[in-house]
Amino acid sequence: MKKIVCLLLPVLLVLSLVSCTVFDGKRGGPSAYEVAVENGYKGDEVSWLESLKGKDLSLSEVYAAARDAGFEGDLLDFLKEYLSYDDGDLVLSGVAPVSAGISGSLLSSVSITCTFDCLFRNWFGTSTQTKQQSGSGVIYRLDKEQGDAYIITNYHVVYRSDSLTENKISDRVKVYLYGSESERYAIDATYVGGSMNYDIAVLKITGSEVLKRSSALPVSVADSNLITVGDVAIAIGNPVGIGISATSGIVSVDSESIQMQACDNVSIVSYRLLRVDTAINEGNSGGGLFDKD
Repeated sequence: MKKIVCLLLPVLLVLSLVSCTVFDGKRGGPSAYEVAVENGYKGDEVSWLESLKGKDLSLSEVYAAARDAGFEGDLLDFLKEYLSYDDGDLVLSGVAPVSAGISGSLLSSVSITCTFDCLFRNWFGTSTQTKQQSGSGVIYRLDKEQGDAYIITNYHVVYRSDSLTENKISDRVKVYLYGSESERYAIDATYVGGSMNYDIAVLKITGSEVLKRSSALPVSVADSNLITVGDVAIAIGNPVGIGISATSGIVSVDSESIQMQACDNVSIVSYRLLRVDTAINEGNSGGGLFDKD
């Protein structure tokens, strides 16, 4: 499995497969190419793979279709086949091939949605408004038998300075596993603790039936002191709140410090960071940055 090397302070983009194998029929069902031919596609398998470039595919929908067509493996088996091409390598966003082990990292990643009641002021007085913000996280500890997990994310994902809660932290946090991002699979999570100065927060999931039945995996943590310039940097998260996806790049600077305004819009905080050229978009906050292994 890929190892997480840090949490992202900002955000991420969509997974862009140059070409892929949905499933190959080794488990008794027809391949995706064969299904396409049965449904009227004309052309060889190479041209069919080329036609998939740039497609915005939902893996949960493709996995369901694969099951209907005879695929017998679980989601992890499917991901290993779906995210594999060119002798087991995966190409992301037109950069160098990356091990298909990315599937394990996806299963360690979650989407997070936080709901807040906030005070709103205008010329007519004050009122209460409900606001939502989205982010990402990684599964740090997992007890699938009990349906329990600890999730690490960024503090600013669960915090709003205008929230009416005493600590400004959302009291309605929902977590979504990879491939299960519809509302019916939402998992309630509670805030355990965190630090604005370090921009880190810990969430807890308890007794989730969705988690018990899932293919979720705990993340494998690497040592950021061993990172060097030029290492592969794969960002996995929840860009603009549309679900988990991935982008790839390299480490540009292995250590630098910045100062910025904290999420309370008052304090000034300092962070030691990695700089990467990986595409990062709003909504990816709290998601993992993974190496190639």
